[in-house]
Amino acid sequence: MAYRKRKRPLPSSQRRDGATLNQDELEMLTVGTDSIEIDLKLMNGKLSFIVETDEGARIDEPYLAKLWKTHRAELMASAAPGLRPVGWWWYETEKGAHLERQPGLLSSCLWLLELGLITETEAGLAERGHPLLCGYISDPQNANPWKKKLKSPDELRAGTIHMDDELLISHLPLLQELAAWHRWRNRPSIAELYELETNIIHDVLRERSEATA
Repeated sequence: MAYRKRKRPLPSSQRRDGATLNQDELEMLTVGTDSIEIDLKLMNGKLSFIVETDEGARIDEPYLAKLWKTHRAELMASAAPGLRPVGWWWYETEKGAHLERQPGLLSSCLWLLELGLITETEAGLAERGHPLLCGYISDPQNANPWKKKLKSPDELRAGTIHMDDELLISHLPLLQELAAWHRWRNRPSIAELYELETNIIHDVLRERSEATA
């Protein structure tokens, strides 16, 4: 969680006891925000979780942490399957250290699986809302938008031609996480497709490296 400092002075924050959440606090702990949104809101009023310093304004971390501890149960109960409030990521996991916003459904489910904190029941509900999680790839040209579009090894390799090494490498973590997800969800054939694509990328990277050696 971060907020860039502002040089122009701001009105003092309206301090609250935290017994209830106002709308800004609810949004901050549920979905998060970024520095631009905070600046825009400050132009229209005060934010209870912003304090002034000699160098400008900053997020009052202890106050937000107190709010999270006080209202954790209700915030967690309101989260959709596969999602957690951004406050949970901030204060209860190491992955939240660099997050400003709530992770999307795909990242959230894959990270929860990595942490061992998602049940099969929750996964079954969550994956209905994402084609990659439920084992389908979106195909806008098809009447069924979630019809599986299988690619042969040659097609997968051909798809790497116009991708540089950095882009190929950036795809690997997601492919590996999706393979793990589908193995856990007892879809070995889907997992094998992601593992095949992972192996092809490794092969292409190795061949390029050997060609330039």
